[in-house]
This record gives sequence, C-alpha cells and structure tokens, in this order.
Amino acid sequence: ISYKAEGTGIVADSAHAVLYTLGIAPFNRMIDVFAYKSGVEVLEFHFKPTTGTYVADGTFSNAWLTYKTGTSFPNDYYHSTSGTLTLSVCDTVSKKIEATFNFNGSNGSSSKSITEGTMKINITEIR
Repeated sequence: ISYKAEGTGIVADSAHAVLYTLGIAPFNRMIDVFAYKSGVEVLEFHFKPTTGTYVADGTFSNAWLTYKTGTSFPNDYYHSTSGTLTLSVCDTVSKKIEATFNFNGSNGSSSKSITEGTMKINITEIR
C-alpha cells in the first residue's frame, strides 16, 4: 500500500485484509484492510467485497476510509468525508485485492488529504 498524505509519499511496511460475514443486511460480507508504518496503524478501510468505484463518505453502504496520525482517538483519526475507493480486483476465492484510493478525512476540527493511493494485497484472514 502506498499513498500521499498532505503531499508526502508514504509506503506502508505491512498490511493485512480480513474478509468477514457481518450477518446484518444489507452489508453481510465486508472487508477490512489495515496498513502499518513503523509498527503503527496508519490506514484502515471498510468496504464491500465487490469490484467498482465507491464514494469514500464514511458509511458502510459505500466505503469508510480512515487515516491515522497517532493513537489519540478521536483527534488523530481522520475519517473519510469525500473521495473514492476503486476496486479493480476483489477476488475472494483467490484472496486478491487491487485498488486505488483518495480521500479527504476529518476529525471534526481539522482535515487531511490522502491522494495517489494504491493497494495490491492478499486477503489474509477469513472469519
């Protein structure tokens, strides 16, 4: 996973994706992706396991993307208010995800811009 946060390029050290069954209509199956830099979680995504372009509006109906600058909730958590997540590959059988993303995130008092995001990872856990 790579992206630009406020114009600065960042490449995550590691990431994992979890496919799970929520069991609550209309969401049922969802994917969570977590990305880490220097052992600290920096990105968290929640989305449906199907290809397409989703609005990053901070809802489970579309895509909920979060950029984290620290561990002080809610001050360091920038939840998506606009942007997109485009899943070009979301193969739950072969366990592969490929996507691009960009979003503006807000913590209520300030905002951050995440641009030029790409991910190419494997689903590492199924629940």
